[in-house]
Amino acid sequence: MEEKKIVNLQILDEVVSLMIAGKDEETVRCAVKKLNDRANAIKEQNPSIKTSSLLACLALEECIGNM
Repeated sequence: MEEKKIVNLQILDEVVSLMIAGKDEETVRCAVKKLNDRANAIKEQNPSIKTSSLLACLALEECIGNM
């Protein structure tokens, strides 16, 4: 059985705790960094954007990118 661990991740203004396989930690942390970097870029273009709208934009970009 693969070792699982809890990692605390800062996503936007929230801290999220996830239980992941140890081998996936680097991948998960890289994904969180990309998400936060993209969120910051969107916020720079639209400083008054609400968190819910920001999350919607990020989700839409991800869905379009996977089509």
